[in-house]
Amino acid sequence: AAAGTGALHGTGRRRAAPAAAALVACRTPAVRHRSSSIGPRLVGQALALLLAALTCACSGYSTKRLTDFPGARTIAVLPIENLGYYRDLDLRLAQHVAEEIRARTNLALATADTADLILTGRMSVREVPIVLDKEGAPIQKRLEGWLDVVVTERATGRVVRHQRVATTAEWRFDVTGESLDGSASNEWTRRLAEQVAQVLERPF
Repeated sequence: AAAGTGALHGTGRRRAAPAAAALVACRTPAVRHRSSSIGPRLVGQALALLLAALTCACSGYSTKRLTDFPGARTIAVLPIENLGYYRDLDLRLAQHVAEEIRARTNLALATADTADLILTGRMSVREVPIVLDKEGAPIQKRLEGWLDVVVTERATGRVVRHQRVATTAEWRFDVTGESLDGSASNEWTRRLAEQVAQVLERPF
C-alpha cells in the first residue's frame, strides 16, 4: 500500500511539472507581446517628431515672427518699378511682398509718411521658350526675372538693405490650368516675395 501510495504520489508530481511548464509557456508570449508592442510605438512617435522638425527646417519658415530691425516697428511697401512690358506683375509682386512681410516679420505695414522703413524695388522679367514642338513652336516656356530690393530708414535716409533676388517659373501651353497670366506669374511673384521677406530677416 505504501508503495502504491508512493507510486501514486510520484505519478502526481510527474504530471504536475508539465502542467506548470505549460502554464509558464502560455504566460510568457503574452508578456513578450506586450513589451514588444511598446517599442514600435515609441519609435513611431520619435520618427514623427523628427519628420515634423525636418519639415519645418526645410520649408524655410520659422515658428515665430522674425525681424532684424530692433528699432523699427513699421514698413511701407511702395509701388515697384516695372522695367518690362508685363502689365500688373509689379502690382501683384508688391501685394505679395506686403503679405510675406506681414506673415514672416514683426514689422507692421504703414504708409510712406509714417513708416520707420521704406521698401522700394525695380523688377525685370522675360519669357524664355524651353520646349518646342515638331514645327518649332514653343509648348513650354519659362518666366525668369529679378527684383532689386532697397530698404531705407525714413528718418535718416540710410540704406539698410540693397539686394537683388531672382527666380523662375515654368508653364506649358498644353496643360490645363497652366498659363502665363495665371499659374506662372503667380508662382513667380510668390517666390520673389518670399525671398524679399528673407532679406529682411538677415543681419546687416
